Amino acid sequence: MKLTIMLEMDNAAFDDPGNECARILHRLIMDIQKGRLDSNVRFALHDVNGNRIGKAVGEIIKGPDKFEGEHLSAPYFYDDSLNGCWEYIFADGPEDEETPLLFVWTEVSEEDRKEFPEITEKYVKLLTLDQGFVSVEFTDICP
Repeated sequence: MKLTIMLEMDNAAFDDPGNECARILHRLIMDIQKGRLDSNVRFALHDVNGNRIGKAVGEIIKGPDKFEGEHLSAPYFYDDSLNGCWEYIFADGPEDEETPLLFVWTEVSEEDRKEFPEITEKYVKLLTLDQGFVSVEFTDICP
């Protein structure tokens, strides 16, 4: 088994590279402990400012998790969605703690296409199902 971590450390977040690297690696460790990496999955890494600065490519074998049966990009896009750059679509009602989130979506970037060249659609949409599973869908129609 192998885990490869690649970081581009050429921006202001790395003025103190030791602390920023430690923060990024700590978050990655937490995600691994939660079972978020699976066999042959690419995981996007972000600096403290939310910029995508690297990736972790894993060959970590584990049992079923919330991405079971989904495209290998599901954890990658799920992590990216947690950084707040996606559009959030809520059920009817005010956007507050009581309003259920239906799904999040964003346009597939050129950087995403380099990671997953098999994705040809324009948009990616993530849905969190009632049981905690995450579903990923690709579409050319704007959600």
